[in-house]
Amino acid sequence: DVVESFVREHNALAVTHTGSYLHLANGWATLMGYLQNRNNKLKANKKIPEYEVYLNSPADVAESELKTVIYAPVK
Repeated sequence: DVVESFVREHNALAVTHTGSYLHLANGWATLMGYLQNRNNKLKANKKIPEYEVYLNSPADVAESELKTVIYAPVK
């Protein structure tokens, strides 16, 4: 299911994933690993959930060209 929603303005860490939706977990792992690294100064904003933004559609481009931005709101 696809959900459309409004997210209030915030700062976020972002990762752009290119390719099949089947491999989005790789992008999520990269994002969350970086966020949880104690050497960086970023802290998760737990008041806003992480989310994905789809920049194109499988109806319009090849699976290998799909682009998804994964966001983790930070304080």
